[in-house]
Amino acid sequence: MQFTDFGLSGPEAFTLSRAAATGGENQELALDFFREYGDGALLDMLQEKRANLPALAAEDLFSGMLQSRLGKMIVKRAGLKYQTPLQSLNDEQLLACVKTGKWFTLAVEGVMGFDSAQVTAGGVSTREFDARTLESTISPGLFVCGEVLDIDGDCGGFNLQWAWSSGFLAGRLGEGRLTMIRIRDISLPPQQDMSQLVFAAARQLRIDHTQIKRLDIKKRSVDARKKNDVRLIYTVDVLVKGREDKILKMAHNPKASIAQDYL
Repeated sequence: MQFTDFGLSGPEAFTLSRAAATGGENQELALDFFREYGDGALLDMLQEKRANLPALAAEDLFSGMLQSRLGKMIVKRAGLKYQTPLQSLNDEQLLACVKTGKWFTLAVEGVMGFDSAQVTAGGVSTREFDARTLESTISPGLFVCGEVLDIDGDCGGFNLQWAWSSGFLAGRLGEGRLTMIRIRDISLPPQQDMSQLVFAAARQLRIDHTQIKRLDIKKRSVDARKKNDVRLIYTVDVLVKGREDKILKMAHNPKASIAQDYL
């Protein structure tokens, strides 16, 4: 968390900004500057500091524990005077510093606005799109990605990754409506080249080989059960122009299915 001249910033503030922007009025932010310590443990630490450094000014009570100005702010919020020596502070006053340090509240007045935003919330409802392809279920052939959809994530690169991944998927499938189909158990002689594998895949799908835009070999094994007829057995993913439901219906082949790990 970063304290700036305009308010709070940093990754945690970014993550909370959605709630701040949509949560309405009278919101309050509570900060715990000593999450790793309970109230009792923190009070023991302050009492030990009072015993070891009795002449130290109260403004330095949290020196070595927090950034200097932040420590002074907690002391001031707890109602102590900066120049009061620690030996003059009673346990009740130290406990007030503990409570303030572990429950430091700030009124939420709003966010910095669109010009300072790193991510936008809102957008088209995800219920109107196929999660596998990002194609509209209302208007087939329409693909969307990124912040057009009502999706936003925590700070930390998640929104950038969503933009890249969804853009890649929507772009690949939306351009001429390409679909990735997996075909199992294609059998070819060992001497066949990649072009023959493309032709074989096209025959399995009952389409012209020109409809296959890309072919990836996912698995290759050897069938040597017949000594005079050794075969290579392939599982391939093929990127095909057309809708997956129509392609699979036309193929009518139990060895063909949608490549789920691609989607």
